Amino acid sequence: LAQDPVQKQGYRFTYTALAGQRQFTLTANPTQHGQTGNRHFFTSETGLITFTEEDRDATAADPVVP
Repeated sequence: LAQDPVQKQGYRFTYTALAGQRQFTLTANPTQHGQTGNRHFFTSETGLITFTEEDRDATAADPVVP
């Protein structure tokens, strides 16, 4: 059950609820990598926020935000 992305302050936020479960993912990506931001973020129902500075979506396997 993905929601349409929302854009704010140079980032695109995408929320996805996993059907039939109490699980979700939320990503935040710069609308223009290197111009509106350098970090890509990911979180889920775990509450941990991870990031990458590579031009790709962050995942749960990336480093946790300090």
